[in-house]
Formats: sequence, structure tokens, C-alpha cells
Amino acid sequence: MKKLFFYYTVLMLCAASYGARYALLVGNSYGGAFAPLKYVQNDILGMRDVLSQFCGFEKENIVSLYNRSSKELGAYLNSLPGRLSSEDDVFLFYYTGHADLENLLMGNTKYPLADLKKQVKSYSTQMRIVIFDACQSGCFTRIKGGSLQEPFLYKEESNIEGQVVIYSSSANEYSQESDLYKNSIFTFHFLNGLRGCADISGDKRISLAEAYQYSYSRTVSSTAHTTGGVQHPGYQFNIQGEGNVILSDINTRTCGIILDESVGGNLVILDVDDNLTADLVKQEKNRLFIALNPGNYRIVKTRDDEAFKAKVFLNENQILPVTKEQFHKMRTTPVYAKGAPDRKFTVGVAVSGGFMQFGLHDLARQCNNRFTGYSQFTMRPEFSFQPINMQGGLGIEFNFRNGLQAYACFDYCRTRNEQSYNGFTKAPGDTLKYGVSLKIRDTLTTGTFTTGIGYTFKNRYFRFISVRLGADVVFADFTIGSVFSDSLYHLETSNSFADRGVLVLPRASASLRYNFRESPFSIGVNSGYRYLPVSQELHTKERIKTPLEYDFSGISVSAFLLCVLNRM
Repeated sequence: MKKLFFYYTVLMLCAASYGARYALLVGNSYGGAFAPLKYVQNDILGMRDVLSQFCGFEKENIVSLYNRSSKELGAYLNSLPGRLSSEDDVFLFYYTGHADLENLLMGNTKYPLADLKKQVKSYSTQMRIVIFDACQSGCFTRIKGGSLQEPFLYKEESNIEGQVVIYSSSANEYSQESDLYKNSIFTFHFLNGLRGCADISGDKRISLAEAYQYSYSRTVSSTAHTTGGVQHPGYQFNIQGEGNVILSDINTRTCGIILDESVGGNLVILDVDDNLTADLVKQEKNRLFIALNPGNYRIVKTRDDEAFKAKVFLNENQILPVTKEQFHKMRTTPVYAKGAPDRKFTVGVAVSGGFMQFGLHDLARQCNNRFTGYSQFTMRPEFSFQPINMQGGLGIEFNFRNGLQAYACFDYCRTRNEQSYNGFTKAPGDTLKYGVSLKIRDTLTTGTFTTGIGYTFKNRYFRFISVRLGADVVFADFTIGSVFSDSLYHLETSNSFADRGVLVLPRASASLRYNFRESPFSIGVNSGYRYLPVSQELHTKERIKTPLEYDFSGISVSAFLLCVLNRM
């Protein structure tokens, strides 16, 4: 679980004119003992694009510090008073990464929140915007009485000045990032809101109230069933003046889609690579414009347990309307928390059952040779071992964050065959035939210890597939027992043979698995092949007079149920 703490960018474009707008975007994927974050860079790039495209920030006035030290951050903050040229300027500070109650965690260094508060407060700009994306981010404003539940409520105001802080989670919550969104969850929804999803009024201008209300509700909804717990964004503000607080203005955008009044429900927009571009809930009876880049998109709508999809292609400078008639019925994505303990791997226990193929033709031939002497009694024993045998097993596997695996398991298999033969014999100088019989029972028991390494693909199309290389240590126990009955001499004799030892074979396998959402369990199928170039004797300390040779190479197929014990 990666814990995320997030103060998001509230840009204020007002009726009154501001001076230049400056932004400092800071992100750090590493936080000492905490687990590395995956999407910090995506957060910064997304924030930079939205500020420059919708919020009036010139690109040359946006500075990004990614995976830098707290010393470098402090040096830049100290240099800012000389860069902010006018009291009418707007300054925005954004941080995404790890944090605790008192510090921003930047690698093995810390930057005190108290110092940041003091530094930002000292800037003589008309508007200061502070945005944090980290766990327990509410602690920045906790002393000032920041609220978690009430949205921003503003009158029509102008000449606004002061400070605004928006944060992604309260002082005792985890902020989270998502593999599905490939962003911090709050960041993803806030950015989508500024691109049009939060335009409740339909005027293509996103106000502070609209952006906050949209991102608050979508973040709570998106985290309601995650292992990180529900995440409540919050805010603290000190604004004076008159006028409407506008975050973004998309009236100038000439590429996107318009969802008309007939379209309503839960909507997601996917690009050509199936990356999630937008996730929103739209009510009917209102139109909604969403700014998009040119390209192919798929819109999926769910409502009343049904799913529908529509496809659109946007050319440069094209705005397409999307109506209800364009949707067709269709068949119906680790959240990580910023600040989670650095759990480098997960441990799982698997129970399996399936089939194993043995190549035991040479063993059957050798056993036949042991009983060729019975041909004098007109009996020819023929051994035939089952090519496919059932086996069951228990295993353990370690899955590392980078996709590598280490595994070990033990499988058990036992086969037993019985055969009976009848023949005859003659006494010397006697023409009468006397009946004889031979009963043979053979038992082959194998216990296979398998160990090795593997890799689970990270690509979203192949993430259910794992490949493995390892070795099988086969503990074999083969016994033959025979009983010979002779009616001529009224005798019954029995013999037995036992061969026990070990063979080691290289093994390659691949598995396909399905992970149940919000559950530690997964099911799958594993298929493997172990190889032995020629039949070999068992390795054993007890040498026998005429040992047998075995070939345990073959294909195995098994189904398994895996339970992760330390699931994040």
C-alpha cells in the first residue's frame, strides 16, 4: 500500500488581472524506509501540462524538482523572493511524494513542514497556492483548522488575495496512487476536473468550488473499497476580495468531446493504448465538454449493472458531440499508499493438483528382462507404466516488486500395477502338464521438490503470465514383489526388489493466473516440462547389484490456488 499525500493545484484566474504566475513542482519517489512510489513523475508532468494549457502559467515560469534533496529544495525556495517581481504575482507550490506529520521525505533527507510554511508565508505575492500529495497531508493545516468535509463555498469575489491549501488526505489517512490511473488518485481526479469533468455549470470555466467538489467526491468514491482505506481530501484558505475564483478556462480549447444531455451514468474514457484518460459521473439534462488531444478514444458507460461503449476519433481542432445513440451494449485496476512500509516482496502459499507425464519406456523394458526366465513356464510378463499420473502439491512463492519470483514446492505421486499370469510345467519323463501361476505387483512413488526463479510480466497485456526456470529433485521409491506358485511341487515362492534414490532434472514452466480483486487469493494453471537426455540410475548410498535406469522427463499440468500471506 503506498500512502499518498496530496495538495493539489488550485489556480486562480480572476476577473481582476494578476501579474505573472510562477509554479514550483516538487516530487520524490523515495522516502527512506518507505516503499518507492511509481507515478510521482506522472503527477508532475500532468500538473505541468494543466498549469500551462488551462491555468495561465507560462512554461518558463514552471520549475520541476524531481528526486532532489531537501537541501536543493531549500535553496530554490530561498531564491524565490528575487524572482517574484510583483505583488500581483501568483505563486503555486506542489509536492507529491512521501511525508510524515512533520516533514516532506525526500530520499534520505527531510524538509520540515514548519520551514515550508514560514517560507511560503513570507512571499509578498497576491496569491499563494500550496498543494501537497502525500500521506497525512492534512497536518500542514491542522493547526489552522482545516476542514475535511465541507467544500469551498464562495460568493462572487474579485481582487482576491491570500493563501489557499488543498490536500489529498487528512492528518491520519493514507493518500494513494493507482496502477489503473497511473497517477495519484486525488491528482488524477483533480486534473480531470480542470480539463472539463468538473464543469457543473456548463460555462467551460472551472471554478474553485467546482474543482474541489468534483475531486473530493471522486476521490472518496475511488478509495471506498481500496486496501488503503477511504481518502478524504481537505482544504484551508485565507482569501480576501471580490470576484469569482476560476481555476481553468477551457473556452479556448478546440479539440475534445461534448457529452450531450442524453448521456448519463458512470463514464470512463480510454485512449488507444487503453490508458484511463478520464473517470467521471455525469447526470443527464446537462452538456459537458471535455478537452482531449487528437486521437482514438473509447468511452465506456455503466448504468444499472449494464455496460455500453462508444468509439470516437478526434482530428486536430475538432470538437465532436457524443450522444446516447452512439453507445452499444458490451460485456462488462497495485493501489499503493504513500508512506507504506517498504515491503519488498509478498509471500504466498499455493495448493495444487494435476497430472504428470513420465517417460518410463526404458524402465518397463528393464523390468521385462528381469522376468524373461519365466518363459520356460510359457509366461511372458509385460510391464507397462501409466504415461499420465495424478499428483498433488504444496508450495511457497516470493514475488518481488520488479516482477522477479523465487519459489519452492513439493509434489507427490504414486502409481501401482498388478498383473497375473498362468502357465504350466512338466515333470521329468512325465507328459502331464502341471499348472503354475505368477503374480506381480509394482509400486512407483515419487516426491518431487521443485525450486527456482521466475518472472511475472509487468505489461498490462501479459501481467497474468509468469515464466520460470528451476530444477526438480525427484525422490523415487520403486518396488517389485512377485509370488510364484507351482502345483507340481506344491510350492509358493516370493521375491521382492527395491530401488530408492534421487534424480535431478532441469525444469521450465509457465503459468497463467487470475487475481481476485480486493482478495489475497488467486487461481491459475501451471504447465511445465522437465528434461533428462538419457535414462539414468538413481543416486543412492545403498548400491544394488543390478540397478535400474529411470527417465522422469515429461510434461506436467496443474491447477493451483494461491493465498498471499502478507498482502499490502
